[in-house]
Amino acid sequence: MEYILNQAEAEFILTEINNSKIVPFHVNLERLHTKLKKGIKNDTNDQTRKIDQLVSEIEANGYLNIKLSEALAMAKLEIGSETVKMRDKYFDSEGNERKK
Repeated sequence: MEYILNQAEAEFILTEINNSKIVPFHVNLERLHTKLKKGIKNDTNDQTRKIDQLVSEIEANGYLNIKLSEALAMAKLEIGSETVKMRDKYFDSEGNERKK
């Protein structure tokens, strides 16, 4: 079974799991944590890649609009900053998962 979650949903589930005192016996919490954290990491990496791809496409098409380029550059910086914060929350500088 596969479901697609956004970052907010994945973080919500992680928080609820951490706050819950009841755990079904057949659920491996450590494995679930790892899956959710890896999904968040992959999503943050994907966001950065997508904005780079968008900028490259616009430039490749010869569309030179200074305001658009500046807006995309600012958006990229903001997304990059949020991406780093999100990754650092769950992973160390070597990419190893932080345990709780």
